[in-house]
Amino acid sequence: MVTPVNPPPLAPTSPPPPTDAWQGLVSALPEGVRVRLLHAVHGDPRAAAEAVRLLDDRRSTGLDPLPAEPAALAPSLLRAHRAEIRALPDDTRLLLLLAAADQYPVATHAFLRAVAAARLDTRPLEAAETAGLAHASADGVVFRDAWTRIAAYETGSPADRRDVHRLLARVLRAEGETPLRSWHRGAGALGPSSRLAGELATAAAKARDEGRLPLARALAERAAALCPDRAGQTLLLTRAAVYAWQSGAGDRARTLTARTEDDALTGVLALRAGNAAEAFDALLTAVVREPGEE
Repeated sequence: MVTPVNPPPLAPTSPPPPTDAWQGLVSALPEGVRVRLLHAVHGDPRAAAEAVRLLDDRRSTGLDPLPAEPAALAPSLLRAHRAEIRALPDDTRLLLLLAAADQYPVATHAFLRAVAAARLDTRPLEAAETAGLAHASADGVVFRDAWTRIAAYETGSPADRRDVHRLLARVLRAEGETPLRSWHRGAGALGPSSRLAGELATAAAKARDEGRLPLARALAERAAALCPDRAGQTLLLTRAAVYAWQSGAGDRARTLTARTEDDALTGVLALRAGNAAEAFDALLTAVVREPGEE
């Protein structure tokens, strides 16, 4: 049972409201890029302002996909959030890591079960409340904002991340939770594994059939990372790219496709993204490529 904690007054430490300067930076982007950027930064005005300044000409005009990883979008903001997390006691950081792993990048709603299974003391969450970073709720932990949650996860060591993912996998046993359990099993893996890659690929197909395309994308992408052979990786990355596109994550889809060297798919996605020149070049390359050529 999570120790009840009164929600903190978050306003003083929350991101500032958008200013005219922030709006000016973002409004200079083409509408499609602007919408995608605001979605990528979770609507955070500080992250948006930083991300706009880091975009090169091709990305700011929509020719190239936006960065898919938070650290590439707003590295300074993420560093500041990480510093806040590192200032907390070790046991507080561990609880926040467990909560973040349960929410990001796949929401699995298993935090309370994991806390009970591991018999964790949740009183250290009070330090996060005092710092205005997070507070306990009836459903688990509520972070101040998405970037605080991301920082809580990325500040954890690789070993600690694997441990919390394995704990979450152990408690996800209910009917319908197989894809979520597989996600945490894959995230807790130490290295390549044909068996785990196959399990995640199966889970991705199940999630796709259930209409959970963001989950299907995450599972297929993780399966590719665990797959020990190049051909299998390419197939899984292609599936992940298709699931990403179908779920509305066009930038991630194009980034994943670039890793497959699949010129036909690259061309199709570039055409759908409005980049006719890139689409033509990629499709032409696919047409003239010799059968079996790598």
